[in-house]
Amino acid sequence: MRHDVNTLNLYVWNELVGAESVWSAQIPEVRLSVSAESREGAVARARKSLEAEFPGQVHHLAIHDCLAPA
Repeated sequence: MRHDVNTLNLYVWNELVGAESVWSAQIPEVRLSVSAESREGAVARARKSLEAEFPGQVHHLAIHDCLAPA
């Protein structure tokens, strides 16, 4: 079965720095539907957008793919 569209669920955590680093609750997810060919570009754009919205807070970006059948 061929898959043409990836739905990317991007989760971003704030890193809290104190005596030690810990991961806080996640920021609400961002969903993008993109072609497989533009997946990396979409992730890069999402990261840039999130870094602009949450300056200095984007330390980890986890990508969870949900492949939708063509």
